[in-house]
Amino acid sequence: MGALLGHIYLISDMTNPYEQVTEAPLKFNDSQKLARLFTLLEDSRQPVFAHLHWMGTHGPNYFPEEQVFSSGLNLDHQDTKNQLFYYDALLEFDRAVEEIYAYLEENKLLDNTILVVTSDHSQKWTNSRLPLVIDFPDGDAAKKISVNTENIDIAPTLLDYLDIPQPLWMPGQSLISEEYEARPIFTAKIPKSSKDPLTGKVTYPESKAPFYQFGRISVIVCDQWYELDLNETTLNSGKVVGHSDACAGDIDPRTAISLIMKHLEQYGFDASSLQGLLKKEW
Repeated sequence: MGALLGHIYLISDMTNPYEQVTEAPLKFNDSQKLARLFTLLEDSRQPVFAHLHWMGTHGPNYFPEEQVFSSGLNLDHQDTKNQLFYYDALLEFDRAVEEIYAYLEENKLLDNTILVVTSDHSQKWTNSRLPLVIDFPDGDAAKKISVNTENIDIAPTLLDYLDIPQPLWMPGQSLISEEYEARPIFTAKIPKSSKDPLTGKVTYPESKAPFYQFGRISVIVCDQWYELDLNETTLNSGKVVGHSDACAGDIDPRTAISLIMKHLEQYGFDASSLQGLLKKEW
């Protein structure tokens, strides 16, 4: 509350969250989040659900406490060398996970904790595989899944493990269910932005019907992905790097567009403007 009042009365500067996420001019406060997590676990007398959103690996700039890959490089001048800083940020994240695990083990909480490690998107928002590791207390559900899964599968998985019915409104499937079925994966992005070279201001196209804030939609079937630009009606495709499941074969552009249209319509969007793409020669 004190910090908020300081901002209101212009006593202290307020961090611009949009600038922090898009430009990362300063180091994220991940260490404070970690300390807050441990305090929460120590003080709570009831079950805790904690979501720790680690931002140090987000970019576009990285500020690792220890420079290994970027040793000798200046943190203030990352530019084309920022990939090395990114690797160091990953090491810092790994150490944080190790610290959390060690805390749970030391305080005898491992046998009463479900630990989930994942990411909301890949570096630079590419269509690639993301880490998803779920550590259950007893190890009964231990297995490796090679087919594509989604972040929306996490909640149903936790509910299934806790023997709590999945609400009808909740999408996704339980990863520990024997009835889990692989299906097309859909991802959405905002429209392409432009950046003023002088001010650095990032501008996005106006949000309007029929797709509003969505600018690009991707569909992934096994190791094949297609990305449809809803504004420019262009289609790109490629392979998911590091895919480990056996695939029967590629899908064609029309099938991909049809899947995207059905997905949009399922959630109430008018996809009729895309109908002509089904007749186009790709």
